[in-house]
Amino acid sequence: MSIKGVKQRIPISVLTGFLGSGKTTVLKHFVRSGDLSRTLVLVNEFGEVGLDHHLLTPIDDDTLVALDSGCICCTIRADLSKTLAEAPWRYSRDGARWFDQVIIETTGVADPAPVLQTILGDPKVVDSYSLSSVLTAVDAVNAISTLNEHAEAVKQIAVADRLLLTKTDLVGTDQGELENLEKLKKDLFNFRFQKINGQIKSPAKITETKKNIARLKTLIEVKNA
Repeated sequence: MSIKGVKQRIPISVLTGFLGSGKTTVLKHFVRSGDLSRTLVLVNEFGEVGLDHHLLTPIDDDTLVALDSGCICCTIRADLSKTLAEAPWRYSRDGARWFDQVIIETTGVADPAPVLQTILGDPKVVDSYSLSSVLTAVDAVNAISTLNEHAEAVKQIAVADRLLLTKTDLVGTDQGELENLEKLKKDLFNFRFQKINGQIKSPAKITETKKNIARLKTLIEVKNA
């Protein structure tokens, strides 16, 4: 579409944040709320198994596309460029582009600068797309320690247009309870990984761990009320 001969470029938003910051939960919320209507979502997959994509089960007809060659911020910048260049026709409906915007979720362990360079500097991308915003999810509980220990987390915040503060309901919670909650989340992550690879002997562990997480969250919420 164009206005007076000026081509309207498709806006891209980049969603980043360190591991455990809650960015996948944020994206899942947006998808479920319907705020991402006519949006192409490119979900980063790190390693051989795309756990983020596994968690982001499609809610409706909106497409979740997995870039499954690794981290889009380091190993497959060329693939990202190709994916964006081909997206209007590859993910078309009835021969016409169906999406009006793009969201890219980066992996939690990467510097987002390379993907921004691709969006801003690759001729094949610049012709059809523009960078709209960079959103960075920040864990309100562990932000200080994360920033002190991981340079990537600092870079993710440095390039952000907007910070999305997550887990604010847990601020001030007993440290022991927080540690137990984080351990349960890590256990759930590992169990899901094992399930995908056919390594888990008791699938009931996933259900039980989910229940334990829900119980502990409820206890924390009651104490903080």
